Amino acid sequence: MPFGHIIDDFNDFHETTDITTAHKLCLPMYIPGYIFGFKIHSRFSEFGGNIYFNNFTTLAQGKDSNGIDYYKNLIVTYNGFNLYYRVLIVNTNFFRTGPGISFKIEQFKAKIDFDQEELFNSVVPTSKALIAGQINYTISVGGPKFNFDIGVFYQLPFWQIELDLLNNQLNEGYAGIYTDGQLNFNPASYGITFTIGLGSRENYDF
Repeated sequence: MPFGHIIDDFNDFHETTDITTAHKLCLPMYIPGYIFGFKIHSRFSEFGGNIYFNNFTTLAQGKDSNGIDYYKNLIVTYNGFNLYYRVLIVNTNFFRTGPGISFKIEQFKAKIDFDQEELFNSVVPTSKALIAGQINYTISVGGPKFNFDIGVFYQLPFWQIELDLLNNQLNEGYAGIYTDGQLNFNPASYGITFTIGLGSRENYDF
């Protein structure tokens, strides 16, 4: 994994050169996020749109072999807009379920903060716009005024992200050399969503 190569190289270097290490860079087990949007029911289907925000932060902090403090905070974000359509194979006033497809436009960024005190001492070596498709399946329970959705999804972007510049700037002076696209990151993802819906007509007129 490209992020794994970069973070492992950083940690391996500092394990041999640090006097103390307060924090090490790590990879996420999952990335939390939140979504705002709307959906519209139409008989045996629904459609809608939303905006979403995802963020992961990992910090490396310590003192190198020269006794100099270092601080590197890696922040990875991907925010975007999503339009979707879903077929409801079961569709009642209080229970709905079915598969869907969606189209997404996202902005993927990786930023490095080099100083805890100076907010502007940072760089953004990776910033890439993405277009992605998604398939999903959702279960929705509740009435017109309040409903709760649980969904699973798989998302496949239409292109990859090059992380060579991130590697060079995070691991400046000891960056590993990778060839044959080893630092090309494919941000395909899967996960689970929990959504609360508020407000609707008095009934769905099914």
